[in-house]
Amino acid sequence: MIAIRKMAIQKTAMEKITRKPEKESVSIIFYAMFISVFSVVMILANYYILHRIASLLAIGAPLFYIALALGFSLPLSLFFEKRAPNIITWIFYTASSIWLGLTAMLFFFVVSFDIANLFLSMPAYESGLAIIILTIILGTYSIVNAQFITIKKVNIPFGKLKTKKAKKARRFVQLSDIHMGTIRNLSFLMRIVNKTNELKPDFVVITGDLVDGSAPLRGHMFDALNKISCPVFYVTGNHEFYEGFSYVYDLLKSTKLRILDGEMIEYDGIQIIGCGYSMAKNHLKNALEKLKIDDTKPSILLYHVPTEINAAVAKKISLMLSGHTHNGQIFPFNILVKLAFRHAYGLRKYDDTNVYVSCGTGTWGPPMRLGSRNEITVFELQG
Repeated sequence: MIAIRKMAIQKTAMEKITRKPEKESVSIIFYAMFISVFSVVMILANYYILHRIASLLAIGAPLFYIALALGFSLPLSLFFEKRAPNIITWIFYTASSIWLGLTAMLFFFVVSFDIANLFLSMPAYESGLAIIILTIILGTYSIVNAQFITIKKVNIPFGKLKTKKAKKARRFVQLSDIHMGTIRNLSFLMRIVNKTNELKPDFVVITGDLVDGSAPLRGHMFDALNKISCPVFYVTGNHEFYEGFSYVYDLLKSTKLRILDGEMIEYDGIQIIGCGYSMAKNHLKNALEKLKIDDTKPSILLYHVPTEINAAVAKKISLMLSGHTHNGQIFPFNILVKLAFRHAYGLRKYDDTNVYVSCGTGTWGPPMRLGSRNEITVFELQG
C-alpha cells in the first residue's frame, strides 16, 4: 500500500497544470506609481553622483539632462523590450540594468567620500579618479561573478523523518529567483537543470520568481524544466504576480511543475506545503490555518518571501524555504536587505522550525553579483 501511495503521489507531481487559481493582479496604477517613484529616485541619485564627480574632476557638462536620460533609461528599455524585443532593445536593457548596479556602487562611494571629507582633507581630483577606477574594477568583477552558479550543501537533522536502512536521508534541491527573461534565458535554465540532475535529488522545489517580466515570455522558454529527473514543486513569487498569475500558469502547462497554492501534499514521508505570493496581510498565516498539518510528521513549507516566520513556527513546520532577497545581490544592498528582513539569507532556527533563505539561483535587473552568489541549494535531511 505504501508503494502504491508513493507512485500515485509521484504521478500527481508529474501531471500538467490544468487549473487557474483565483489571484489578484497588478493594476496599471500600481505600475505607474512604481515607475514614477523609481525614475525620480534614479534621476536624483544620478544627478548627485554626476555633480560630485564632475566637481572633483573639474569637468563641466549638462549634468541635469544626463541624469534625466540615465534615470529614465531602465523604464524605457523595459518598455521597448517588452513590446518589440530585438538585439537593439536587448543591448539597451542590458546596459541600463548594468548602469543600475553601477549607480548603487557609485552612490555609496561618493557618499562615503563626502562623509570622510567632513573630517579629513581629501584630495579632490585623486579621490574622483579613485571612485571611478574602483567602480570599474568592482563592476567588472560583479558581472563575471554573476555568470557562475555555486552549489551550497545544507545538512539538517529531521527528527520526525522516518527512514529505511537502505535510505538514511532525503536529498532535495531548492531553486529560487531564476528570473527567466531578457538576460536569464533558456541556456541559463539548461545549465541549472544539468547541475540539478548531477546532484541526484529525490525532488526539487522552486520558491518563486521563476519568471522575470523583462521580456515577452513564451512556453518553450521553460521546456528545460521537463528534463529534471524527479518531481518538481513550485510556488509563485512577486514577479509572477507582476506578470499575472493566470498568464504564467498558462505558460507552465506544458511543464512537469506541480504548483502548490495554499495546498499540502505528502511525498516520500514528508508533508510539502506551498503558499503562493500575495500582498494580503497575514496571507501565510491564513493559508496555514486552513490546512490539516500533522506536527508529528516532517514538513517543508515553500513561501517566496521570508516573512511571517512566526506563522510557520506556530504550526511547528520542520523547514521553511524562501528566497526573494537575493542576499542584496549587489553591495551595498546586502546591508539594506538585512535591515529590511528579520532573516535575509542562510539557515537559522526558530524554536523547532528551521528557516532557510536562498541567495537566489539567478539575478534580477543587473546581471551582477557583489557580496553574493548565484546558488543552487542541496539539502540532506537526516532521519
